[in-house]
Amino acid sequence: GGSSNKKKQPRKQRRGNAIIEEEEKEEEIIPPDLTTVIQNMDKEMFAAYVDLLPLKWNVHFVPQAIFCDLYRTIGTYDFAGVMGKSFMSELGRMADRYGGMLPDVLDDIFSYRSSLNLQHNETSSAVANGDNVGSEKAHGTKAPAKVARYYSAGTVRRALEYLSIDYVALGLEVPEWAREMLRNDEA
Repeated sequence: GGSSNKKKQPRKQRRGNAIIEEEEKEEEIIPPDLTTVIQNMDKEMFAAYVDLLPLKWNVHFVPQAIFCDLYRTIGTYDFAGVMGKSFMSELGRMADRYGGMLPDVLDDIFSYRSSLNLQHNETSSAVANGDNVGSEKAHGTKAPAKVARYYSAGTVRRALEYLSIDYVALGLEVPEWAREMLRNDEA
């Protein structure tokens, strides 16, 4: 059989009185940097993550109705808070209810007291409504930027499928950003 290990012959080139041998260079194909590719695929990677959740539940996406057995135990809870636009107010409500060191600990982490003071003193609708989700807030969740980076209408649908039991059991409303994303997808 023939050998496929043939060595390329140098190419001869005349420059003045000298003959110079140059090896022909094969054009090298450089694959894209996988890290860069993945970083530019946040929505696609997050969609794959969400699609795989039923195979290995992550506590962030386990319906609380199942995790906390809410259908049997909801009556035993003395506090149920909501993480949404009123999150800082919910922290204040929880701190007031339980007292002790909790208000100081929560304030150290979330600075909810200063946020509630701003809500009380400011007249802008976002602050007056307890809106803590924007990036302009020092301790806001920065949710709008995260939503835009990771969610697509498809992942919103999938997450709502997984968590629909919570929306029913806890009487939650689908967040406006999710509704808007789904409306824009249908248009």
